[in-house]
Amino acid sequence: MPSPQLTNNNALPLYQQVEHFLRGQITSGVIGPGEMLPSVKELCLQFGGINHLTVRQAIKNLSEENLVRSIQGRGCFVTEKVAQHGRIAIVLPHLEDTIFIRIAKGAQDVMASRGMRSLILDSRGSEGTESDHIYNLQELPVNGALIFPIANSNIAEQVFKLKMDGFNFVLVDRYFDDIVTPCVVADNYQGGYDSAQHLTKQGRKRVAWIGELNSTAARLRFQGFQAALNDGNVACPSQLIKSIEISSGAPLSYHSAVRVEVTKAVHELLTLEPRIDAIVCCDDPSALAVLEVLKNSGVKVPSEVAVIGFDDIAEASLSEPSLTTIRQPMTEIGREAALMLLERLENKNAPAERKVLPVKLIVRESA
Repeated sequence: MPSPQLTNNNALPLYQQVEHFLRGQITSGVIGPGEMLPSVKELCLQFGGINHLTVRQAIKNLSEENLVRSIQGRGCFVTEKVAQHGRIAIVLPHLEDTIFIRIAKGAQDVMASRGMRSLILDSRGSEGTESDHIYNLQELPVNGALIFPIANSNIAEQVFKLKMDGFNFVLVDRYFDDIVTPCVVADNYQGGYDSAQHLTKQGRKRVAWIGELNSTAARLRFQGFQAALNDGNVACPSQLIKSIEISSGAPLSYHSAVRVEVTKAVHELLTLEPRIDAIVCCDDPSALAVLEVLKNSGVKVPSEVAVIGFDDIAEASLSEPSLTTIRQPMTEIGREAALMLLERLENKNAPAERKVLPVKLIVRESA
């Protein structure tokens, strides 16, 4: 292996410089599949006598990408990689939403590190377009696919067919209870629980829910929400639950429809006695619409009514007041989904794993 040249770029940690160098050696074929990396001690010397922990961190990151594999007592070996210049498809609801862009970027970063290209299939918020994309996957020059379904679309039959045909795919942010498939999701239940628990700890007693309840993610968020209220001895009567049914569509039309439905729901909630003192929304666009309606109605947030959203989109921190929300690890979801797909491409007998990634309550001014 040639002597590495580390940079003096303070913006790039030393372990990342080591990681990038080793990745380049692997993806370029200098160190081929099945070949052993130099020992940690040798690498430390080759990199100018750096600390062994720096090298171990770099190797750990490569191991998490399944580029290398450590065998106790023998050393670290390059894995039998997916063929260079393969291609995977990424089916997304639409590319006008930063959430989906971040997920796609996480997946593409992993694929690029393995010498694979990605083909983005934008459903443009259309169930018909999404259906066509999934139906045609097996006719495309791709090794597999990451599928991020539109929230309320009915693609169970097509997903089942892909499974029966042996096509490699991983679902993102959604799964089907009656079809065992590999998937990567955020911990939606815990997110719903954390949002309601945050409110009960503040002493809120009349907590409402606004949002759709059709998708897997939404139902889990709502279940967590209900559980936290129950644990906090806070009643959740049906009149405080406002289920919003929004048909699929492009982001702009979706947000417009959300505002109409949310306005109606909030006005209905404000007429109830005793009055509500908090609202949890299934997603941030709904929560931002709630803030707008409450402001126009002269309701003070959070002193009179607290508001919590879900997703932590870019607008959440810019609203007035800034929105308390549940943050999903979007880039990490894409990375983990890509790694899971790569594992399945390398091992046809890999189990259909369901990986759940943690979420985080981001407390801001609205609650």
